[in-house]
Amino acid sequence: MNGTSDIKAILEVFSRLRSRGYNNYTLFSDWVDLMLYALMGKDSEYLKIVGRYRNDQPKGERDIDLFCDAFAELQLAMQKTNQDMLGEIYQQLSINNKQFAQFFTPAHICELMVEITIGDKVHGKTVSDPCVGSGRMFIAAQKVASGLTFFGQDKDLICVKMTALNMCFFNANSQIARGNSLTFECQKAYETRRSPLGGSIREIDPANIIWIKKPKVSRQTTLFDLAA
Repeated sequence: MNGTSDIKAILEVFSRLRSRGYNNYTLFSDWVDLMLYALMGKDSEYLKIVGRYRNDQPKGERDIDLFCDAFAELQLAMQKTNQDMLGEIYQQLSINNKQFAQFFTPAHICELMVEITIGDKVHGKTVSDPCVGSGRMFIAAQKVASGLTFFGQDKDLICVKMTALNMCFFNANSQIARGNSLTFECQKAYETRRSPLGGSIREIDPANIIWIKKPKVSRQTTLFDLAA
């Protein structure tokens, strides 16, 4: 990954929006929600966010137009790199911001961990990550093994949403939940489905996620838990 070079245009869009009086966390959080609602067809929720911004400028200069420009640039960056650009943008925007600063495992380390853990011989299995971050482990795993289904969980809702979006963008089957993996809780969840036409995403009832349950016997939880 080339650091900020591949997301320079997106960071410039956020800089323009920030100059209008918004902060990075609100901008990023709303941008993620706008993408989610657009992909899930939730028009009313989408328009609620749009209504919080100033859109009285000429077309192309409205706040919502800048959000759309950032989405278009995100797709271009992902096509170029085949990597987690959402997480990279989040990290860059959070630098020097104690409110939401997070730093995810570098892509090349994720790829090394996948090579060590599952290699290229595992197909049609499930892969779980109890602290999923932005989904980089899943992205790396999908590159070396086909037919995988991903189960991810994180306490941070913005991480859950980023991972769900990434799984949709990378056309993967997954269930991504918000909750504490140590206490087996779940408050919110998304499901993505793979198809020949590209990924789809929807919100699902957390109560229907059967993989988040207390084990009958205690065992050590590893980063990657492959189940038959």
